[in-house]
Amino acid sequence: MWAVRQAGREVKREARRAAPVLKDKNLTSVRQIRKAVKAGGSATELYNQGQPIPGLLRDSIRSSRNVRRVGLHTYAIKIGPRSPRSILYAGKMEQKYGYMAKGEAAGQAAMGPIATQAFGRVWKER
Repeated sequence: MWAVRQAGREVKREARRAAPVLKDKNLTSVRQIRKAVKAGGSATELYNQGQPIPGLLRDSIRSSRNVRRVGLHTYAIKIGPRSPRSILYAGKMEQKYGYMAKGEAAGQAAMGPIATQAFGRVWKER
């Protein structure tokens, strides 16, 4: 299960790199909103009142917390955009840019070394 979670982290990392970000300096970005909330501001006031938020799609890509068992010795985890606002346009951006497909390809490529590392952790001699 550690290998599945580690592969999920790799998928998340690569999908975030490939995710498109709105380039509008006049709008409040996710990073600015989080910084203001830490300083004591209200997140609902800081959101752009129905306007797009630069970085929201990239910031919302996460893996699910629970690993589910699909079959005998087979586990799965879901990785994708999680925020209610970003899932409204995430499919369109996936069709246009393929950011999750790039993440999945990176996760599949990294699965061999991750599995080797996982078996090394389990079977190490003491």
